[in-house]
Parts: sequence; structure tokens; C-alpha cells
Amino acid sequence: MSMRVWRTGEPLDPAFADAWEGTLARAPWGHFALRLDWLLWCHDHGQPGLAVLLEPPGVTGLIAARRERGLWVSGLPWRWQVAVPCEEREPPGLLAPAEARALFRALCEAARGERVRAHLPVAPPPGVPGYPAGKTLLHRIDVDDATLLAVMDKTKRAAVRKALREGWTVEEAGTLDQFREFAEVQRETSRRHGISALDAPHDVPAPGERWREWELPWMWLLVARREERVGSGYGFALGAGRVLESRAAGSTSAALRAGAFVLLAYEGARRARERGYRWLNWGGDTFFKRDVSGRLGVRVDLHAWLGGSGARVVANHAEALARSARVAAARAVRALRGASPDAPANVRTRGGGS
Repeated sequence: MSMRVWRTGEPLDPAFADAWEGTLARAPWGHFALRLDWLLWCHDHGQPGLAVLLEPPGVTGLIAARRERGLWVSGLPWRWQVAVPCEEREPPGLLAPAEARALFRALCEAARGERVRAHLPVAPPPGVPGYPAGKTLLHRIDVDDATLLAVMDKTKRAAVRKALREGWTVEEAGTLDQFREFAEVQRETSRRHGISALDAPHDVPAPGERWREWELPWMWLLVARREERVGSGYGFALGAGRVLESRAAGSTSAALRAGAFVLLAYEGARRARERGYRWLNWGGDTFFKRDVSGRLGVRVDLHAWLGGSGARVVANHAEALARSARVAAARAVRALRGASPDAPANVRTRGGGS
């Protein structure tokens, strides 16, 4: 197979960009984290990247990674960063094992022996150290409005009706005032969870920075408003494929009680479908996301594949053993509590997505 690589600190060859964009356009499971402008933006913010393109003969596909704490990391435990041209495959079979192996090998070669961690929706084969890294829910949204609502848990359907009855409306955010209001909602959400807020109330960052990230071309923010005040927000990232990625969310306590956050989740799915998306990646697996997706939600397990040469092999095996032991211990604890092994590991009670 033929391999081409772009390192984000180097000039971008127009021929590479054309080939990359052409492949991405034929990859229905591609998303924003494979956009070249996003990779360049990350580089400009201190996170160098690799973009690896495989072309015939053999596997055709894309994989990208970022430099993070001394290793190259592709994707996240809830989002893969690979794409292959293919017909509309149904999850969880998004990537064939042979494709995963070829793309992982190419990334390792591009990393020149440095440590690699790639999050892929395929378990690593024998001989490649790795471990279960996480899971996410893919919500099929290419159905009519009535079906999107009908598949929800009955408590979530009731929440949507309550929010509408109490006068909550959903709008696409596009002004600085809307972004500022959502930033305040995020600060309240952080305080409720005991997390330090990233921004001071009167801090005004540069365009595209921090709470103004929604000005970037791949960002899309919906907010729920009542009586001229934003109470909830749900942000997504736009890409060339058929899957929309969930990025950020927040809600005031009052908006949660009123059902506005559930209304936003419903409107996000509905409006994403109108934009041409077929699937929505909720960015994790929680009771709230399961309740919203219903039978249209499909769980996808992601695995970490570890690569590198020399002394890095020892570090990879140590990481794989430690993380695998942690996963096994968490499953044992859930079993002792009587919970299903498939239950979300990070949520103990049925929450409102806050």
C-alpha cells in the first residue's frame, strides 16, 4: 500500500490535501477530528499532529493523531479518529480488523518508533498490547420526528412536553451574547459538579478561543431559552461524514428541572438529521444518553492499541496490564452490586445529563 504523511508543523502539500479531502468525502464515518483545518488549529494551540493517508493497492483510509505527553494519541475513549471509504456500514462494525491493523501500522511507522496509543472500534489482535478503553452510544437519527420522540424513555418524553409547555424554545447560537450566556451556564454546571470554571465571568477571549470556540467553522451550538434567558446548551462538531459529534453541554438547575436539557437533546438529533447527518455520537454511554436514544442507540466499544519500538514496548505492556486490571476490577465491583456488566460504569443513578 502507498502511504503519505503530513506533519502539522510542515507546509501542507496541496496534492496531499486534495487526496485527503477526496478520501474523507467517501468515508461516511469521518468526522470533524479528521478535518485538516482542525488539525492545523490544534497545532497552532500547542498540539502537533500527524495525518496519515493510505492509498491503493491495499487498504484505503485515514488516521490522525496528536502529540500528547510524550506519545502520539489517536482519538479518545469515546471517539475514533480513523475513516475508510465504504458503503454505509452499520455499527458496531465500523472498521474491519484488516483495516484497523493497516491504519495502526501506518501510524506507528509515521511516529518513527515513538509511543502510539490509538483508540479504535476494534479489539487489538494478538501481539499488539491494548485494553478496553471506553464506549459510546451512536444514535441513529435518520427517522421522522415522531420516531425520535417515541423511542425515548417515557420520563424523557414527558420532559420534552414539559419544557415546551413551560415556554422553552431552542435556537442556533450565532452571536457573542448567546455564546456569553452559554458560558455562564457552563460555569454554573461546573460549580454544581465541584469543578473550577475555566473563565472568569467578565473575561472576553479572542475570537474562536475558550467560550468563543463556537465561532470556529466546525462548531455548532444549540441553546434553550425562556423569557430571554439561556438555561441550557448543547454543542456539536461538524464534519464531512454522516456522523455528528457531541462536544459540550451545560444546564442550569432550573432548566434541568423544566426538561429543557432533554428538549435540547431531541432538537439536536432532529436538526442534525435536517443537516444531512445519519448518526449522532453522544460521546459516551450514560443512562441519560440511553434514555434519549432508546432502541435507536447502538453501543460501540473502543479499544486502545499501543505501539512503539525499543524500550517503549515495555511501557506499552505495563500500561496494557494496568488498565486491563482496572477494567476487570470495575466489572467485578459492578457485579457485586448487582449491576449489569453493560451498565454505564461512570453513572450510578439515572441522571438528567447534567
